[in-house]
Amino acid sequence: MLSNYETCAVLVGMGRSGKTAMLMVNQGMPFPDVYIPTVFENYAHRTPLRKKGVLELSLWDTAGQDDFDRLRPLSYADSHVVIIVYDVTRRESLDLVTDKYLEEARHFCGRAPIILVGNKTDLRAEWERTDPARAAETVSYDMGAAVADYIGAKFIECSAKDGTNVREVFDLAARTAAKCKKVPRPGSGPRRHQTCRLS
Repeated sequence: MLSNYETCAVLVGMGRSGKTAMLMVNQGMPFPDVYIPTVFENYAHRTPLRKKGVLELSLWDTAGQDDFDRLRPLSYADSHVVIIVYDVTRRESLDLVTDKYLEEARHFCGRAPIILVGNKTDLRAEWERTDPARAAETVSYDMGAAVADYIGAKFIECSAKDGTNVREVFDLAARTAAKCKKVPRPGSGPRRHQTCRLS
C-alpha cells in the first residue's frame, strides 16, 4: 500500500484564457469578476488515488503575455504534467497551442504528458443561444479534440465561471501524473528534473 505522493503540473496558455480563474475556483475561491494578470503563482490540489493513497499536485500558474516569454520557462522545471489552456471564444488561443506552447513544453519537459483544456464553455453556450453568428467563430469541442489528438494530449473542456469540470481538470492531471514511473515523495530530498514516461 503506497502512501502520499507529491508531483507538479504547470499551467500555460494565452493571456486571459482563464488559467488563474480555474485555479481560484478549484481552491474554493469565488470566480474573479475582473481580470487578474498573473506573474507566477503556486496552488495545491489533492486527489485520492485508488489503492495508492493521496496525490498532492503542486500547480504552477504562469503569465501568457509575450512580456513573460523569457520567464515562463522557469516554471516548467520539475513538472510532470503540462496543462495547456485555451479560450474557446478565441480561436487564436488554440492556434498558439501548436505554434508556441507545444514547442515550449517539449523543449523544457521532454515527453511529459500534456492535457489540453478548453475554458469558458459557458460563454460559447450563451452565444449559441443568443448570438449564433458570434458562436460560429468559437472553438467547438470537436476542433479542440482534433488538436489534442494531433499533439498526443488528453482533452477536456471546462468553465471556470460556472465551475463545470474545473475539479475534473486537476483530477485528470493528478491521475495522469500518478501513472508516471517516477513521482517524488515527501521527504525524498530536493526535486530534480525528471522525464515522465507513462506505463
